[in-house]
Amino acid sequence: MLKKADLILAGVLVALSLLLWLLPQSGAAAGQARVVVRQGGRLLYEGPIAEDASIPVHGEYENLVVVRGGRVQVASATCPGQDCVHMGARSRPGEMIACAPNGLSVRIVGGKSEVDGVAE
Repeated sequence: MLKKADLILAGVLVALSLLLWLLPQSGAAAGQARVVVRQGGRLLYEGPIAEDASIPVHGEYENLVVVRGGRVQVASATCPGQDCVHMGARSRPGEMIACAPNGLSVRIVGGKSEVDGVAE
């Protein structure tokens, strides 16, 4: 038969397990991740994904990279096809958005990556 102390210990262990499970999914993991915006290999912007920013990219075409709410996306572009806009928002380390016609790459680095590797 279970004693009162056994039930308290079980409750504490369950609470700690839930806390440890939720912690990496909170802003703590996102606070370490950074957005890196490059055009033609030249660094245009680097900043935390947890911090809102708008980065205009000029070149043969125009792009607007927006960081908001722990996500990054190419909000608008004048390039043909609009593939970079259609890629949508990204939020996990290791993910990338590219605009080949404008030589633009947007990467999320740092934090805990959920991909096996990134080719450059």
